[in-house]
Amino acid sequence: MNDLYRNPEISDQMQARLLEISIEPGETIGAPVVGRDPEADAWALQNKSADSDLPDAEFLEEHKGNRVFALLDLSDGIPNYSNAGAYDGIDRCSFRGSFLEDCEDIIGSDLLKKAWTDVMRPEDANDYGNQLLEAAEQFRNSGERRQLSSGFLAKMFGRRKRAQIANMPDEEKLEVIESAGKWYRYWGGRGHPIWAFY
Repeated sequence: MNDLYRNPEISDQMQARLLEISIEPGETIGAPVVGRDPEADAWALQNKSADSDLPDAEFLEEHKGNRVFALLDLSDGIPNYSNAGAYDGIDRCSFRGSFLEDCEDIIGSDLLKKAWTDVMRPEDANDYGNQLLEAAEQFRNSGERRQLSSGFLAKMFGRRKRAQIANMPDEEKLEVIESAGKWYRYWGGRGHPIWAFY
């Protein structure tokens, strides 16, 4: 496993072994499963494509084992600032790290650079989360906040879109930083390494 942290470019054999011994985020967070959980089955059938001609039983069998993240509420492990659904393999457990780029004036360049660590050990992720939360708390207590706008990005752009805003209000920056800090602590504290996705 230590090879993974030294060199994130891993062989197919090592990747297969990693998947074999890993607990997926959906299991950790308790995302309902099609074929096991009635609420997941109901959601799958409700969202079945109108042009699907499969009978319900066959449709559920075809999707058996899929986790339904859409049934989960936002939490420390399911962040508001995510690019879930924008790319294959990116689920609601992901955090869109580039939101932190708009917060560099609060967290500093060193903390920003850490967000791009290829593979971060769980204990390092937990520590990084604490550092982000400390930076937000120090800024919040400094009285330096300039513009206040609760939920600015979420209201204007929705939770899944990346906004390129030069003058993001400080209150929104603090929301991003605190969300990231709690997210890193959530997953690191549960033994999950953090993979940067570029």
